Amino acid sequence: MITSFRTISHSPFLIAVLLLALCGPAGAGSVITEPGDLEVRGHGPEPDALMNHYALENSTPFQIRIIRGVCSSNTNTCVGGGDDGAACAVTTDCASGPLNFLSGEVEMYDADGNSVAGPFPFSDTDFEDGTSLGGLGICAADSTVSCSDPGGSDEDSCGNVDPTCDARPSPGYVPDHANFTLRVPEEIVGHNLVPAEAEVRICFDEFDDVGGCDEVIVRQTLTEYRVPPGQTYIYPMPAPDTVGEVLENNEAHEFFSHHRGVNNQRHAYDVLSNIGGSFRVASSCVDDACDGGVRDGDACSENLDCSANGNYYVYQEPILAMADGVVVALTQGYPENPNPPEKLPGVTSGDCRVVACGGTSNCDGNEVPVVGNSVFIQHANGEVSMAAHIIPGTNDHLSCGDVVLQGDVVGLVGNSGNSTAPHLHYSTDVMAAFWAGGNYSLPSYYTNAAFAFGPDPTVRRQLDVSLHSFTTLEVWAPVTPLASNAPLAAGAVNEAEPNDTLPGHNTLTLPTTVTGVIENQDVGDLAVRGDGIEDVFRFDLGAPDEIRIALTGADPGENLDIYALTEDLRVLNETGQGTSPGATEAVCLNLDAGAYYLMATNVELSQDKDEDYTLEVSSDPQTIAAVITNAQQPVEVDDGCMATVEFTVSIHDNCCLDTDNLALDVSAANPTNNLTLGSVVIDSVVANGPRDVEVTGHVDVSDVTSCPAEVVIDASAQDCSGNVVDTVSQGTSAEVEVIDATPPQIVQTDDDLFCMWPPEHNYVCFDAAQFMPAVTDNCDANPTWEFAACTSDQPDNGKRDGNTVDDCVLDGDSQGFCARSERQGGIFEGRRYDLDITATDVCANTSLATEMGNIHVPHDENPQLMCIDSTLP
Repeated sequence: MITSFRTISHSPFLIAVLLLALCGPAGAGSVITEPGDLEVRGHGPEPDALMNHYALENSTPFQIRIIRGVCSSNTNTCVGGGDDGAACAVTTDCASGPLNFLSGEVEMYDADGNSVAGPFPFSDTDFEDGTSLGGLGICAADSTVSCSDPGGSDEDSCGNVDPTCDARPSPGYVPDHANFTLRVPEEIVGHNLVPAEAEVRICFDEFDDVGGCDEVIVRQTLTEYRVPPGQTYIYPMPAPDTVGEVLENNEAHEFFSHHRGVNNQRHAYDVLSNIGGSFRVASSCVDDACDGGVRDGDACSENLDCSANGNYYVYQEPILAMADGVVVALTQGYPENPNPPEKLPGVTSGDCRVVACGGTSNCDGNEVPVVGNSVFIQHANGEVSMAAHIIPGTNDHLSCGDVVLQGDVVGLVGNSGNSTAPHLHYSTDVMAAFWAGGNYSLPSYYTNAAFAFGPDPTVRRQLDVSLHSFTTLEVWAPVTPLASNAPLAAGAVNEAEPNDTLPGHNTLTLPTTVTGVIENQDVGDLAVRGDGIEDVFRFDLGAPDEIRIALTGADPGENLDIYALTEDLRVLNETGQGTSPGATEAVCLNLDAGAYYLMATNVELSQDKDEDYTLEVSSDPQTIAAVITNAQQPVEVDDGCMATVEFTVSIHDNCCLDTDNLALDVSAANPTNNLTLGSVVIDSVVANGPRDVEVTGHVDVSDVTSCPAEVVIDASAQDCSGNVVDTVSQGTSAEVEVIDATPPQIVQTDDDLFCMWPPEHNYVCFDAAQFMPAVTDNCDANPTWEFAACTSDQPDNGKRDGNTVDDCVLDGDSQGFCARSERQGGIFEGRRYDLDITATDVCANTSLATEMGNIHVPHDENPQLMCIDSTLP
């Protein structure tokens, strides 16, 4: 194993932990409640990268730190733990004893709490195999193990001590006062199951009472790291020149890797070259001389095996920039370790670190940073790639702030810094401040790495896959976008023979329906996340659009997947999209103008039959429309000048609508500004399948001040991809007129309003201001009124009333009238002129003519009547 660098200052990071009741030792009858007694830590969370994603596998390791009480040197009493306050028997004796792991299991759940993988049980032996407990026992000053009771026959020697004293009492034994990291054995969850939640249940004998074991439960959310848009990486080394030589990821990110425990090396890689299973030219010391290798025959010194730096195949190989970027940190001029595994002094100093360009290094003249000579490059997506252990002088052509292009040589592979042999240590990270405590390394996916995986031994390019430890690989040229073939016409396109390689792709014209057959045994030269690519299609977008890609298999029991990729083969599918277990898949993507590939796969590699499928690709016609649903339109207000405007909003999306995340917004407006709007009320939201939603609602209106009053219903909503549509931009808002069709009401009376005397046949004139009829309206507080008629209960010319006509005449504007002061003789009641009026509201509704009262010409004079003197001019 090649030793690469670790950071010195880092701290464990907690995940959400649920500690159930932890029972004490059998018979003790106590419950441990001290939070420091047992601390369980996960390996996350990392920004967008909690999941370790590589070639169809994801591991779920976690850490355990047994933190018990300590013996205070000041008070000689226990501080913390179950013995808090008790006298110390020995300097470390402040806890209830060692632990023994009994059993555990891991299970994965989806977002709805349904089990999707597991449970995966692991035993005490598995637990020990997955940890680093070999150094525990009497050799590690564990006072809980004595030579009189070794508990086993571990033959690892601690020096001059009896080897049998090194043994632990049992598998999974954890000594008292421990403060170290344990790891559960690796458990696997497929990429198409994330995001998911891992629940790890572990049991120690200390928590096992007569009723069983009260498990410690750890939960952590597993998500898949996604390469940021606009960025793809190439492998940081070219293909070797030597015949038979291959590159090997010697150390990666598995739970057993020495990288794994350090935040900023979580997904770091150590790269070596390999020929015939060897990392270097074989050599050994025979009779004090080197036997084999480039130093064959040289005298051996210091019992070295003659494998100098130059004997490693990878030594002096070029290191390439993984993507375009800017140099943001740089270390240069530090010496190399002279001979593997010998290292220079000062290489592990905690103060000697890489700093960002413009910063001040703490390295003094006798110190070497753990990275040795290094280059840190920040890329357009904000990530930073780094290369360490470079040969001194080979990165001197770079300066802080230099722009580098993908594929530029940034140095040669060497053995500087904290390195036991020549190799390239590289990673991609969150931030330029590499040594910051919150920094995390991320998986690196390549477009030019190829390696064999799974039951098909064919070496093929792997897309969207980061590499395991000990993976040998070929490095190909970066992907070159392919020229477009003649496009297939829109409509039903019969794929008689699948395209199993990129050169045989077809270009689709949208919208397109393709029916075809996936030949299960022919996976071509491409793979995505371990799935062999069998059919490849290309389509070109002239403008940004949301595209729906649907794959449907004839046999619902088969597992077909669909992937969408950019021209440089960056996978665009969101986590879980297009890769669920089954034969029906749908992927919806917001795409910029450009060319894209669609790749259909059959991941049932054990099957030997062809699979029929239909591939549908279409633009997403997301629509939203509002309509007024009142039975009567225009909508009329009632007697209280109130009405309810009812509406329906219909939303369609070719991909997906989720009523829980619809972001629905419905508003009402009165652009004519002549009524009062109430609040919009949503009565129901009904999903008519995954692509259609119908919303019903209403808004109350009142106080119409003129007619017509316009009410406009606008709505907006979003689809499952977060795309928002609205009725305003689509011209599908709903409009309706609200009117008042009710005329004013006049209180009818036959009261005498005025009288006239003496009956001298003169006109007496009146205007509207002299009258106050009782007029009301449902909307208008002050409707207008006018005289409609003036009629007499006696004829114009009659018995003894004078020879006159037109006894009552209305003014031309109907705002007044003139009546003659005359009446017939012999009729005791005298004469009455009946006055009819009409009223009109602001909406031009006019009432029927209604009597508002009368003018009286009495037969006889009566002073009490206080009549108007008709002789006055």
